Amino acid sequence: MDLGVSSDDLIPHANPAVANIIKSSYGTILQKLKSGGKFLDVGCMFAQDTRKLVYDGVPAENVYGTDLHNEYFQYGYKLFKDENIIPMDHFIAADILDETDPGLKPLEGKIDVLNNGQFLHVFPLEEQKIVLKRFIKLLKPEKGVMVTGRCAGHEDAGSHVMGVAKATVKGGDATKIDEHNAESFKKLWVEVGEETGTSWDVNVWLLQFGLHTGGDDKPANWHRAKENGVLSFIVTRQ
Repeated sequence: MDLGVSSDDLIPHANPAVANIIKSSYGTILQKLKSGGKFLDVGCMFAQDTRKLVYDGVPAENVYGTDLHNEYFQYGYKLFKDENIIPMDHFIAADILDETDPGLKPLEGKIDVLNNGQFLHVFPLEEQKIVLKRFIKLLKPEKGVMVTGRCAGHEDAGSHVMGVAKATVKGGDATKIDEHNAESFKKLWVEVGEETGTSWDVNVWLLQFGLHTGGDDKPANWHRAKENGVLSFIVTRQ
């Protein structure tokens, strides 16, 4: 999953306290899902995170993935060759911003853990709030449900140029993305909580400074300069 545990090189071993929180949270998630809890991976693409949970012992009937494009699911089955393990109807093509989209309606109020990896930053800030509210609607209305994931981050929260950025299909400036640091991400959840009558415990870390940078004598590769990072988060309803 995008807690970082599906790829050991993404776990911040230089900070043992954070690494332990991430690993412990993954254990909690496994226990929830093995006990009948439901998991949804939003923006799953080939659904490798979803499949890791099944590999780690979660019943396949407890996991779901969704993305805007149905063809990703077919590519995932071709890659992993597991059509007989994870039901095809557990991968749902839907627009997360469209509450009238029938694809995710059956899951509303039924999800225990919602994961979204490298997903949130493709939306403008106001649409990020809409997305989080949609997440809340999909989650069970009870204490302990979780939102986990990663997104692009920046020391200085705000709108930043990203050379190969592709904005959400809903529109926006295709050269910029709205990025958070830990403080602005927590503020975002406070605002969404106030607007939905919910309260959230937000654990968030800005990790991996300098990843993919081209160095001082080269243009930055992708958008990872020294002030950039990966924002990793575990958000739990209180």
